[in-house]
Amino acid sequence: MTRKFASLLALVFVVPLCLAAQDAKTVLQAASKAMGDVRSIQYSGTGHLYALGQAYSPTSAWPQNNITSYTRTIDYGSRSSKEELTQVEPTPPRVGGALPFAGEQKQINLVSGQYAVDLVEKDKAFEWLEKGYGERFLPYITVDPTFDPLRSDPRFQDLLRRMNLQ
Repeated sequence: MTRKFASLLALVFVVPLCLAAQDAKTVLQAASKAMGDVRSIQYSGTGHLYALGQAYSPTSAWPQNNITSYTRTIDYGSRSSKEELTQVEPTPPRVGGALPFAGEQKQINLVSGQYAVDLVEKDKAFEWLEKGYGERFLPYITVDPTFDPLRSDPRFQDLLRRMNLQ
């Protein structure tokens, strides 16, 4: 009797929900209409970052770092994205793979069109900027605040000079 009642109750609640469900395209179109012409989006949060497959033993969890700050900004018009991440090791320190580090570890990753730039590793950043210069693809380099950490570097000023932007 209880089983029949539970089945009937589930049927009464599930069937109307299924009938009212919309397909994904309709939902996305309604959301787009409600938000208007979206040109960019930004989201942020905190959490954990795990070192995939680097467990101390086969039965232990993957090593984790704590994410104290995470922000992703996506600009659809310029086809670019910026990811900022700050992580710290948990207390007590984890065991397993991934190199230990002290204090905070910050990462700033930039994807613009076809190129990815890590603004913390400045030598690598200039490697990519030089590649972009060679292929004539460096939009917004003079006005985008993402490049601010590189502006004081003489290599950045030299790049602007070669592009006739200085």
